Amino acid sequence: MKRKVLFYLSILMMITTSVMIFSPVMVKAGWVLIWEGDVNSASITPVVGPTLESGEIYLIVASEIFWLDPLTDQYYVADAMYYQGTPGGTDSWNWNPALVNSAPGGQSFLQIDGASVNWGPFSNGDTGHMYTYYYTGTGAPITFFVAELLGDREAVAALNKIHSHNCLQNLVTSNKFEADYIHERRAMLELAIGRALARCGSSDGFAILISYLADNRALLAEGAHSALASISGRDYGKDTQPWRGWLEEAKDSLKPCPLGERLDG
Repeated sequence: MKRKVLFYLSILMMITTSVMIFSPVMVKAGWVLIWEGDVNSASITPVVGPTLESGEIYLIVASEIFWLDPLTDQYYVADAMYYQGTPGGTDSWNWNPALVNSAPGGQSFLQIDGASVNWGPFSNGDTGHMYTYYYTGTGAPITFFVAELLGDREAVAALNKIHSHNCLQNLVTSNKFEADYIHERRAMLELAIGRALARCGSSDGFAILISYLADNRALLAEGAHSALASISGRDYGKDTQPWRGWLEEAKDSLKPCPLGERLDG
């Protein structure tokens, strides 16, 4: 008979604080602690755990909280699955249930093997923001990663500064064949800047994306259309007129819409 085993996992806070560690005797009888570790919410590198036997069932326990934006007067405090905006950073451990939100887009902040998982119902400070997840081993090392799923308007100024360079502006080509691949690469970068700005809630980003709908390079036009549809939740095809009409109406109410998955490479 195979022995059941248990992981303990904690999320390391971005600012100085202690990390809660539970001893194995506090865990449900019949599960044996075989590994424990921390996942730093400020790191872009996944934490690699041990190789888990293929087909074996493992219990993963995650707890703790972290701050998404500790540099402003509006803290976003989060745990494995949920978050709350806390003005002034007050009482960050015990959250107001009426203000608790699930991670955007059905995702989870704490991800396993590069994908979101369902950590279950909300756990508040009185239960240690503790969550459990049953995981089936794959015969490969398990990985953990804290994804940044909330956009930050503070990035808009920096992105606009990058876009202010002449070599990264007005690169749409709609009436001729483009033989200069350097020009095309700069256009791809301008499109990427527009996408990032739009995800930060900037109307300037949406304007860049809309302009590329008319680009005769299919890759860029399709990329602009996909980004617009994904970020706005609407789809007006590649007709720039309805998109511009929508932006004119929505520009004062745009909100950050961060990317919901981690990109490798």
